[in-house]
Order: sequence, then C-alpha cells, then structure tokens
Amino acid sequence: MYTPHTDSDIRAMLDAIGIGSLEELLKVPDAVALKAELDAEHRRVLILSGVDFAHVGKKFGDEFAADRTVAERVQREDLGLIESIKRGDPDAFFADILKDRDARRICGLSPMYTQLELLRGHSARLLKYGIAMEPQSESAVSFASLAID
Repeated sequence: MYTPHTDSDIRAMLDAIGIGSLEELLKVPDAVALKAELDAEHRRVLILSGVDFAHVGKKFGDEFAADRTVAERVQREDLGLIESIKRGDPDAFFADILKDRDARRICGLSPMYTQLELLRGHSARLLKYGIAMEPQSESAVSFASLAID
C-alpha cells in the first residue's frame, strides 16, 4: 500500500539528511561524474532508461478506481509532462511533478530527471504512449518510450 508523505514526514526526512527542500534533494549537480564522462566522450553515447510513468488506482493506495475517466486525466497530465521531456527541460519536468506532489506516483522520476539533467537542452521524440488498465485491481499504469536526440 502506498502511504503519502505528510509535510511533517518530508520535513523530518530533509532535516535528517541535511537538505533544505525537495528541489535541492533531487537537483543533480553539474559536476556529477557521469556528466563529466559524457562531456569528454567524442563518440555517440546511448543512455537508456526503462521506467513507467503514472501508477493510479486502488492497488496503489488511491481511494478511487482507475476507470476510463481517470485514464483520460492521467494521459492529459502525462502528455504535459512529456512535453518538458521533449524540450529537454529538467526544471519544467520537476516543476510539473511538484505541482501535485507526485500524485500520479511517477515511478521513474529519479532516472528520468537524472537523464534529462545529463542531456539538458537535447530534444526528444515521443515514440509510444499507453496505459495498462488492470480492472481486477481497479488500477492503471502509464508508460511511454521517447528518443532523446
């Protein structure tokens, strides 16, 4: 079962690790070793992230069932998030997640954000988007594949 973080839970976690905000926690520094390696590489490099997007419905702790209406809302919100990926904009990506405190439980948040930070400014193409509905658990998981050029 998914238990949402309360403001006090988040504050206690941040205080325990000495970080001032969620934004600071997820900020990937420019000096990250992988970025330095990528910058020094003269050949084309493939970075591959295999991640899901939204996890909604009763199986994931929501009080609502994931039905067609929920799937349509998730798709709209996911496609908005994907637009920031297509623009190569990790700041907009993270802001989109923060606006609803990751209510859709984006599974691949950390790897997607890290990849976007490493490839900041590189455009992407959406190759496929879909939502897997799971009627027996009244839940759904969305997924997408993108190519970042």
